[in-house]
Amino acid sequence: MFTHGPLAQEPPHIRLIRLRQPETVDGAVADSRPAVSLDIKHETLDRASGNYVALSYVWGDVKANPVNILVNGQQFQIGRNLHDALVALQDKEQVCQSWIWVDSLCIHQSNDTEKTTQVALMGDIFRQAFMVCSWLGASSQDVDTAMDFISTLGRPAVEAGALEPTAMELLRNFDKYVDDRTNQSQTAGEAQVMDDAQMRLCSAFWDLVSNFQLDDLQKQESITRGLQALLLKDYWHRVWIIQEAALNDNTMLFCGNKVLSIDAFEAVLESRRLIWTVSTKTSLRRKAMRGIFDGTPANSGDITALAVRTDRRHGFPIRLPALIVRFDVGPGRPHYSATDPRDIVSGLLGIVTDKEQLGLQPDYTQTASQILTTLTRALFEKDDTRCFCLDNVVPRSPGDPNLLGLPSWVPDWPRIGSGKTGNDAWAMNSRGLFDATPGTRQKSYVPDIQQAAQNPTVLIRRGCYVDVITEVMEPPRYIARDEWSASMVANAPEWLQRVVEFTGLGPEISSADDHVWRTLLGDRMLLPDSKANPSTVAESRAWLHRHFLRQIRPKVQDLPENVARDMLDGLYNIAIMKEPEMASDLEKQLEFLTTELPEQAGALNRGRTLFKTEQGVESPIVLKRLSSGPEGERFWFKGDVHVDGIMRGEFLETKPAEAVFHLV
Repeated sequence: MFTHGPLAQEPPHIRLIRLRQPETVDGAVADSRPAVSLDIKHETLDRASGNYVALSYVWGDVKANPVNILVNGQQFQIGRNLHDALVALQDKEQVCQSWIWVDSLCIHQSNDTEKTTQVALMGDIFRQAFMVCSWLGASSQDVDTAMDFISTLGRPAVEAGALEPTAMELLRNFDKYVDDRTNQSQTAGEAQVMDDAQMRLCSAFWDLVSNFQLDDLQKQESITRGLQALLLKDYWHRVWIIQEAALNDNTMLFCGNKVLSIDAFEAVLESRRLIWTVSTKTSLRRKAMRGIFDGTPANSGDITALAVRTDRRHGFPIRLPALIVRFDVGPGRPHYSATDPRDIVSGLLGIVTDKEQLGLQPDYTQTASQILTTLTRALFEKDDTRCFCLDNVVPRSPGDPNLLGLPSWVPDWPRIGSGKTGNDAWAMNSRGLFDATPGTRQKSYVPDIQQAAQNPTVLIRRGCYVDVITEVMEPPRYIARDEWSASMVANAPEWLQRVVEFTGLGPEISSADDHVWRTLLGDRMLLPDSKANPSTVAESRAWLHRHFLRQIRPKVQDLPENVARDMLDGLYNIAIMKEPEMASDLEKQLEFLTTELPEQAGALNRGRTLFKTEQGVESPIVLKRLSSGPEGERFWFKGDVHVDGIMRGEFLETKPAEAVFHLV
């Protein structure tokens, strides 16, 4: 059995493997020998730079389906997908004679110290390779057809500048180019003068979009099936892929026996967005969404690795929160995934530009809980974008199964990455319309820092007590078409009726209803028409929402005279004509009714669950007191909440006393 020898540390060394050609007997491969045989060597990273290929692939479950290979003539086990990739590369002339870097073979996976050191080098390893081979897995006839199609159309678009930062500017006259190309200009004198760069890119895009719809419907359907299969490959959501596919300009996609430039693939997907941005022609926009894209979700091309590749090409900063903070439903696949949850951090540090600011380093001597806790604390305390704060954390009950052993204030990052229905829980103030603690920020107190250093699982926060929750309403039941579709309340009318009963509203519609619908809507209140008088629109909204809450369809003739014009100018149609869609969104916003259930299930539950206003967090926070000790009271985080009447700092005006909260 092959075992890894120790790697020298200074200067940094890596291992590289090279494929041996299969042994043959009378011209045939010997069946008794493993299909893959490798040489392995140690080399300094500097000396190897530019002289090896880096392989990017999905690990899969190695233990479930191991395959034997030979490394320096000795047995070694790898996963089936890696084995298939190495077999495929044996037939690729540009790779088979090269030295190759493969993480599972070139890193001693059982040595956590070496693994930590080598993972820290992975950004440089992929950046310095002369080519990155991205193995997507097995192919099919449809996938082969799609890859040929993409290569034929995508390559000219790339050469014309489709992926360059100037692409949108070069395409600004695309509609006029199309008119000229299709003889729709009224006179020759109206022809738009373009320089060569504009002409090349407009021509390439016209060829690209024109071929989205083919005369050969059978071929078009085959391309569609193949494209969908490519977009749903597990490869795209593996967290390591984000840096592996983004760091090297010479990256090729390998699928079965086909090879495709990742730039050509990106150009075809990017063309859909660009057409919608630069063109006002309905016919062109339809072309960009139909044809080979028929039946393909509009967000299916949202591939994080490609977005990061674009940002790197344009010189934009690549921030860790932008890669892992996701609250939307995935595009038919997870946003990101990792067999080892620690990889959610380690797998991205080679590409992000805020690694030093956040103070994060790969460390496989720590547990997943330790790594994810350190990550969350860094986002709270060191990320100046503040795109992920305590009110973004989806709460869990103390009794919920938590295999990672995470503190209550640390989100389940693997679950967020899964992108499945039910995980898309937005903060109450996701639109930034409220601020319950204006002008405050969490301060760093020496005693708090010392206690956190002694017990990193405790989050110490300062704020003030507001009130005690005594009753909690049972949440509605949600349904979804599938695991990648937004969920909806199963019976919205029944749920609204229960809200009215639970809150004790009177039998008649009145202004007393306003605090209830404001809580239901949170920061998702209908936006007023820009031309309307704000005070008038505010009244029209209140009038409309009182009716919606009671499930009474308003009549136009019942509108107050001073708000009729504004209501008819848009609010009425938005609220009434799209009532089911609005209902499915509005009910989900009542976080303290839907996510703050104590342990027992029931329509009502009485308990001592506190909620507080935390300094620097824009929404009140719900806490459940667990115990008291020498270090102070310990609380379980229960989520953010909309509390009508204090969402704009009103409670702080009462000068409440500051308190210290220990979240565990």
